[in-house]
Amino acid sequence: MNLAEHPILVLITCGALGFAAWRKINAPHVSRTTTLEPNTAGIPVQREIKAIPPITLDHSPEFIIEPVAEYTISGKVLSSELYSSDRVAQISPVDIALVWGPPSLHPLLKKLDISQWGRFYTYYFPFPDGFPFDVNAFAVNSANSHIIPANDNVKKAAAQTSKGDIIKVDGYLVNVTTQSRDFIWKTSLTRDDRNGGACEIIYAKSIQIGKKIYN
Repeated sequence: MNLAEHPILVLITCGALGFAAWRKINAPHVSRTTTLEPNTAGIPVQREIKAIPPITLDHSPEFIIEPVAEYTISGKVLSSELYSSDRVAQISPVDIALVWGPPSLHPLLKKLDISQWGRFYTYYFPFPDGFPFDVNAFAVNSANSHIIPANDNVKKAAAQTSKGDIIKVDGYLVNVTTQSRDFIWKTSLTRDDRNGGACEIIYAKSIQIGKKIYN
């Protein structure tokens, strides 16, 4: 085949090679491995914490990150989205939409149409025979998580998550303000809320993808 006669194929091939090269260059360092993948059948674990000093990141001292609860979530990735241009992209460059509990084990889960934009996620069920899940169960067992990586290695790991990955995120639920107090970004503290303000903001100290742990 003469690729010069098929410019679209050339573009697709070059794009695929470029993406593969990007993933290799930005591959995170595996901190350690484990024999078990995260268990998605359970629910996120949220624990009260004593007062922890606010966190600031060296590359973004404008933002004050206030831990409000310890948080561990294991789930299956529905979708992930990188951000680079909104107000908080410098501290939260990726959102990960996760599902856990019984819906995460459903065989039709992989057929869902998921989209992420503007720090929200939506889902669509293209099934002619109707909705295959309990709607309320899916709503309270899935969420769009705003990830604030604790370091560059966690950032690289979060950025490389993709649909179908089994992951666990350990860290804190946090609220975010600026030094000038002209901006406030608050995390959800419950799994049964919806719409604006229902997303968890996670300061991620470590991420496990499959059997590999990054911190």
